[in-house]
Amino acid sequence: MFLLLEILFGIGMFSGIITGLLSVGGGFILIICLLMIPPLFNIGLALQTITVFSMIQAIFATVSGAIYYLKSKLVDRSIVLYMGLSAMLGGATGSFFSQFILDSVLKIIFAAMAMTASVMMLFPSKNPDNEIE
Repeated sequence: MFLLLEILFGIGMFSGIITGLLSVGGGFILIICLLMIPPLFNIGLALQTITVFSMIQAIFATVSGAIYYLKSKLVDRSIVLYMGLSAMLGGATGSFFSQFILDSVLKIIFAAMAMTASVMMLFPSKNPDNEIE
């Protein structure tokens, strides 16, 4: 059990650092790490369990990042409220339905989204002059 806690701590630190540096979804990094690293130590985790870890980690990472960005006045509070409420509703809906979907199907969905995001990062924004500041 102690080995698992050490692995989880290391993965949490790594995903938190990457999230802070790149402002990427910490869950994205965390899920990849939790899918790849524990099996190296003969520890298997279901994707539903990994998703719960990701959601809990997101709470801590979000609060710490939000404090910094709010103090730096880099946040449009109306957008955050609008998107935050819809994200909360979407998260609750997705969590409910995840219990009915096979682990292998969830992995395929995650892999497809990760690949799509990776490819999209290779292309520049179509309208860089129209970005929201």
